[in-house]
Amino acid sequence: GLTEYNANNGYTCVIPYYRNGIIQGFVLRNTRPNLPKETPRYLYSSGLGRGGYCDTLKQGGPAVIVEGQMDAIRLIQAGITNVIAMGGAKISNDIGNLLKSRNIDDVTYIPDLEYNEQGEKKTDIIKEAIKGFQSVQADGERVIRTLYVTEIPTPEGANLNGLKIDADTYGKEHGAAALEELLSFEGLPWYQWEFNALLQWGYKEDNVEFSVMEGKIREIYTRCNNPFERERIRQYVTCKEVKHIFEAFGITP
Repeated sequence: GLTEYNANNGYTCVIPYYRNGIIQGFVLRNTRPNLPKETPRYLYSSGLGRGGYCDTLKQGGPAVIVEGQMDAIRLIQAGITNVIAMGGAKISNDIGNLLKSRNIDDVTYIPDLEYNEQGEKKTDIIKEAIKGFQSVQADGERVIRTLYVTEIPTPEGANLNGLKIDADTYGKEHGAAALEELLSFEGLPWYQWEFNALLQWGYKEDNVEFSVMEGKIREIYTRCNNPFERERIRQYVTCKEVKHIFEAFGITP
């Protein structure tokens, strides 16, 4: 539980974890701002682990997935109850099993909005999370069939150097209505989000060669084994809106 030592070190928020109405353990959340990197933000009861559980998930979904437990709590308080936290930036097999048990295969992912010290958006973490969503399995079968990515908007005029915003801080600052609005529109299909990030990277790097860009596009395509989404990728790459962009890199239908 919450010891005096932990409380004095900033772990002042206690989150009980239930399963079938019985408390399985507790998560302690450090609420201090500007926490040093070496200090964990969460402490877990022995045996609880980092699995994110949420018994408000409805049978058949769809589900909203966030990174932190506080993000999930903020969404639930805003009336968005079909939500679960990963306890980090990568989905676990425990959550995969839970999603399958609830017959959920349609997921909207809200990643944390992060910029490095140079003010550049950190997209690699989101790309790795997308790969995790695509590969997570339960009983030998792929769990997630449809994946959307909904980004938290960057605050206008904000200093981007080292900026980090998650669903919890965004909801705290802008209120429940902002969180509801964030999810009122369909997010980007995962492949469209990845292509957009890839194009932004390509424009930023003047020395990108055709073979590099082609290889990255091929990696995105081959990672997907869903025939329906593969066809949508083909259509997206050759549609009028982005066709001329890819052709600028020497990539044609």
